[in-house]
Amino acid sequence: MSMNFTNPQISIDQLPSTATLEYEPLEKSFEWYSMTSTLISILLLEIGLLCAIYFIADESRQYLIFFVFIAVLILLPLIFFAKLSYKYEGYAVRQRDITYKSGIFFKVITTLPYNRIQHMEISQGPLEKLFKLYTLSLFTAGGSGSDVQVHGLSQEKANDMKAYISESTVKKVDEEK
Repeated sequence: MSMNFTNPQISIDQLPSTATLEYEPLEKSFEWYSMTSTLISILLLEIGLLCAIYFIADESRQYLIFFVFIAVLILLPLIFFAKLSYKYEGYAVRQRDITYKSGIFFKVITTLPYNRIQHMEISQGPLEKLFKLYTLSLFTAGGSGSDVQVHGLSQEKANDMKAYISESTVKKVDEEK
């Protein structure tokens, strides 16, 4: 049984474009989750820094107000960017793949074909639980972490996407048999 292998060239104009995809926005509460997460991270860092300054040397205590002021100056733009980043994140579920986009300054668009997915998991951290948000993580073979993480999903959307991708993967395997 011999098969003739062909690999015809495709014109760049014929390639599908991710720019024309209509991305689904993340849950609105993800915007507040991002800002809260940023606030908590900076506050924990600031508390650690203040404790270190307070307990290390008495002469450094005069700088405590200065460090608090600097932390506020850093915190405000970070919260603004956390709020702004919500508008630049989204996902598109297609028949054979999923695409996730993120980034304000450094834009990242990741497309993962379903036939490359080894397993999936839905997770929820403590802060996500407060905002009723879930993360769908998609893993391929050979990676140490997930290849795509779709944050900011409702439980229903996360479960529906996982079920659809699982079903699509099974269909592809059945077609190959």
